[in-house]
Amino acid sequence: MDYIKGVVHQELDGFTEDEAIRANIITFVSFTLNRYYSEHYRNQNKNYHITNDRSVDPGFIERPTEQEPLVRNTDAFFSQFVEYPGHPNFPFLALFCPSGCANEGKLDQAQSRVLAREGKKHTQIIKSFYGENYNTRSAAFIIINKKIESFLGPLKFGDSGGRVNQIQTYLEVIGKNYNMQVFRKAIEENGYFGEKTVKAIKTFQKNILNRAGTQITGVVDQATWYKILTRYYIAIQSPSRNDASDSPTQQIPTSAEPKAPAPTGELVVSVYKKGDLTPIPGTQVEISDMNGNIIRRLQTDRFGNIETITLPALPTEIRSEEAGGAQPAQGKYIITVKHPHHEQVRVEYVKIHASSKATPEIHLSPTRMEDMSPIKTIKIDDSKPAVGKQFENPYNISQLSIHPLSFYSTYEFAHGYEPNPHPRIGLVIPDTIRLHLVVKKDLITGKWIRTRARTIEVPFVEYVKGVLHKEINGFTEDEAIRANVIAVVSFTLNRYYTDFYRRRDQDYHVTDDTSIDHDFDEHHLANAQEPLVRNIEEFFNKYIEYPGDTFFPFLSQYCSGTGVKCAEKKQMEQTPAREMARRGKSHLEIIKHFYGSNFETTTAAQIVIHNELYSFIPPLKLGDTDKRVLNIQHYLDVIGKKYDQAFLSAAMDENGLFGDKTKEAVTLFQKHYMKLSPGKINGILDLKTWYALLTRYLKVVNNGNQRPMGAASLPLHPAGYYMPHPQYGLVCKTFLTLYGPRSYCYYTYFWEMNHSYYQY
Repeated sequence: MDYIKGVVHQELDGFTEDEAIRANIITFVSFTLNRYYSEHYRNQNKNYHITNDRSVDPGFIERPTEQEPLVRNTDAFFSQFVEYPGHPNFPFLALFCPSGCANEGKLDQAQSRVLAREGKKHTQIIKSFYGENYNTRSAAFIIINKKIESFLGPLKFGDSGGRVNQIQTYLEVIGKNYNMQVFRKAIEENGYFGEKTVKAIKTFQKNILNRAGTQITGVVDQATWYKILTRYYIAIQSPSRNDASDSPTQQIPTSAEPKAPAPTGELVVSVYKKGDLTPIPGTQVEISDMNGNIIRRLQTDRFGNIETITLPALPTEIRSEEAGGAQPAQGKYIITVKHPHHEQVRVEYVKIHASSKATPEIHLSPTRMEDMSPIKTIKIDDSKPAVGKQFENPYNISQLSIHPLSFYSTYEFAHGYEPNPHPRIGLVIPDTIRLHLVVKKDLITGKWIRTRARTIEVPFVEYVKGVLHKEINGFTEDEAIRANVIAVVSFTLNRYYTDFYRRRDQDYHVTDDTSIDHDFDEHHLANAQEPLVRNIEEFFNKYIEYPGDTFFPFLSQYCSGTGVKCAEKKQMEQTPAREMARRGKSHLEIIKHFYGSNFETTTAAQIVIHNELYSFIPPLKLGDTDKRVLNIQHYLDVIGKKYDQAFLSAAMDENGLFGDKTKEAVTLFQKHYMKLSPGKINGILDLKTWYALLTRYLKVVNNGNQRPMGAASLPLHPAGYYMPHPQYGLVCKTFLTLYGPRSYCYYTYFWEMNHSYYQY
């Protein structure tokens, strides 16, 4: 309350128009509650709720010279706030300015005075700036001295009951502390608002509230109630009365609150040109609730991003696979993107999860004004519960070839290198996955989701993103997400390298039939979640290997662990994995818990992108210097020139040294293009940053038909084809399992870790 008064006296000094003051007070309260309950600064690892930096927060005076109209209206309206349309009880981030911002969806303080002088009420003033669908609401409780107090409605002569008795009790304590008999007399009416209580209230309003004339009403309005309440707490803490035995309120612990705050999450929308992903600044982005009520209207900056905003979110435990068709509307939004020179796009059912950040990307195709087509609509579908999972024996690997010569020819392929023992073989992440989308029906409504099957080709990492945005959308626990990433990668690599479907005369690697494979979200970019994207890009090169140091990806099956159980079959259950992560278990501990203590994870050696081979590199940081740093600087330079962002191109000035300019470029790339949360931005070129930078670089050069730098062209040759250096061949392995020895062979790009040719 003192904070709001400090803000009001700083921001509204000299205001005398009651309705304008009230509109501004409600705005300040709403803004402050939003900052508090969204933990805006705590999410940035800062130990405060708000600042007095007037460029981002309200101004504040610590010890203001109190002005009567400001104090009176603050006492009367500090419990009211603006709520988000369609989301009752959650305070709107009500922005404002001194003047000149009425057309920006902010409250213009100078203009609010004009409207008040024209006879407008405070609610009308608020609606005139924020929109007709914005309403005000009163808070239910306030915490004072670690106690919950409920706001009272007006009490007047003739009323009776517990609330009246509560006020009389407060007045009695104040009367004893101030030695004012008139206050102590009210308790004699024992819950009835009679003449003694009226007299006590009028005396309080005159002597304590400094009211005069018609403002002395004898009615307990909010301002009077709050002042009585605060004077009561001063009285019970005074030396003459240091116990609270008369308190009719409920004692609560320090950390308790009257009501759990509504969950919130963050949203930042990015708009890029389809193809080379050039940012499109000045794009209008409208965020609406699922009823179509516009909540915010924003514009993209030079990076193609809107400002990060906080909105009501889906509760932590809501998960699409489990909830089926009965999910709440809160936390789901419609995003509409408009630009005069690009197509218009509307995305429905974008999700924001509690304590998380949604980072949807919208890719627009250019268009001419005269060729404006109807708005393109994308619907984010919810996963539906799987009827059941078909268990596969993960050790029953069909043998492509078990002829002994197949095994030996693999090592003859290594150009005379005869290791003893045999060198390890590391798999390469394939370029794309051919995904068969099956016919699907909604199990809840019975409606067809997809009436015709089709096959699409998806880049490997994008496939993993599509799977996990469908199956664990809403997970925020890093270690649980990582365990799921590794399981999906391992399963998919197994399907790919065993040619599971191709050996059944099917021209694809995997399906989205959830009874045997994984679900898949075709529109995962428009529903991207920062924790999922960040962990996928950091762990997509890891997989579970079969026991025995075989380096072959395990068929890591899993299920939700809620509607479908599978732990007894040595498969991972996703929701229990989440609980394990909350208890501090690492992703490897989660994997071993479900699949077995003898299972380990390993790392792929390289990845193929656009038929070019790229080796994974160790993290690069300030002070490092070699050709890999030069490659990274080249990537930054190409992107910077294409996007007209000199801070990226400046890294090239350091010519192979990871200096301050390179660190700044990497840091800003992580912030503006990867949209990492503040605590995850480190200026280090780790795997996720390398992959995000490389793939964006390739979008630019491939769109411009340029030759990428830092890649090895990858000719495809049949098994046994002799080359000076091994790149592609038939690999055969034999290992012991619970079912006896198993041999398998597969065609793959491979890397012999002990071969000097592959060492830096």
